[in-house]
Amino acid sequence: MKKPEPLVLCVDDDVRYLRSLFRNLTQHGYRVRACDSARRALEVIGEDRPDVAIVDVVMPEMDGLELTQKLTHHEGGPIPVVLLTGWPSEETVYRGFFEGARYLLEKPCEPSRILDAVNYFTGDLTEEERQALKERL
Repeated sequence: MKKPEPLVLCVDDDVRYLRSLFRNLTQHGYRVRACDSARRALEVIGEDRPDVAIVDVVMPEMDGLELTQKLTHHEGGPIPVVLLTGWPSEETVYRGFFEGARYLLEKPCEPSRILDAVNYFTGDLTEEERQALKERL
């Protein structure tokens, strides 16, 4: 039986950006759960645990930093988080990594950078391939 493609959880309150993430990742063979709020993301991870999460920092109600903390301390094990932010201050970077984020990308960014980050955390890669991706990131 073939293993299912990795599942990427995308969380962003900007619906147009969320659709763009969804399109980019599904075109490259990933399964994607798109959520327009952190609360919705927490609801869906019980249904199918994602292999990686792409999370916007600035969202209403619960921001991406709080969601990152919940995902990286998830009862089923930590979920790697890639943060997206349009406001990359030193404080945001520090807090993001403090809460457990594994990587941070500045919005807007090239779709290939998001794909590289997802491949890095979910890909069935050799150590050489993983190192090459790490250098591009």
